[in-house]
Amino acid sequence: ISYFKTVYESDKRINDKNTVLEVRDFCMGCAACEATCPTSAISMRLNECGFYEPVIEESKCIKCGKCLSMCPQDKRMGYLRKKSWYGWHNNEITLENSTSGGVFKALADYVSKQGGIIVGAVYSEDFNSVFFDDSTCVDIEKMQKSKYTVSVMDGVYNRIQKLLELDQKVLFCGTPCQVAALKRYFGQDCQNLITVDFVCGGMSSLSFWREHLNKLKTKYNSLSPLTREVIETIINSSQITKQDLVIEIGPGKVLSGFLRNIDKSIPTSSVEDEASLSVLLEK
Repeated sequence: ISYFKTVYESDKRINDKNTVLEVRDFCMGCAACEATCPTSAISMRLNECGFYEPVIEESKCIKCGKCLSMCPQDKRMGYLRKKSWYGWHNNEITLENSTSGGVFKALADYVSKQGGIIVGAVYSEDFNSVFFDDSTCVDIEKMQKSKYTVSVMDGVYNRIQKLLELDQKVLFCGTPCQVAALKRYFGQDCQNLITVDFVCGGMSSLSFWREHLNKLKTKYNSLSPLTREVIETIINSSQITKQDLVIEIGPGKVLSGFLRNIDKSIPTSSVEDEASLSVLLEK
């Protein structure tokens, strides 16, 4: 409620006309306006409800309207293809490490083998935020799986621009809003930019996500976040080897997938209910 009060208190905001703030109520945090502003008057900031939105420094704004024309929420630019396909990855481990069918991993591996660069969302080491990185800095596996909160697009446009200027193929994976923003920024016919999005009902608040993490830490008496280093410490202290079977008990396969990303030689399985327990025992 407090967020909507802030949005509609127009007397406390600068003159919105001919700026991206005209469509601020529909902002999805893609940061295309920030990237296109010629005077660097726009910055993306986390609001009190945990969503990224543009803030304009009035003294720098020249009301040129470029931010508004770049915003994918300002105009409809979508279209329906006449043909569609569906599928899933044929590697069982990739499927378990993916939220759905592992299509992103297949596409990313293909583009990577062609010498392309993959850009996707990854969690920070403490899981408190989501940012974009590329395959020259992080493993593609870290870009797999849905990230259940908002992601910050800081520096993404500039990074992709530099790669494209080097005639580098780039595969970007993000939300439909982020992909729409990239297509608006670089143009629909940019040959070296390959975009991948997914069905999305909207991203959840970063504040809510952090509150959820804190509750999990309290519930399980965890004083440190579940980072790669923590998992590696657990593996080393428990002397787990490839002769052992690590079983994750509970809904989902997050921890077993995390473990395989660290050491694929360690066999893992998960038990969610009585049926999955029976399948495991039969093996």
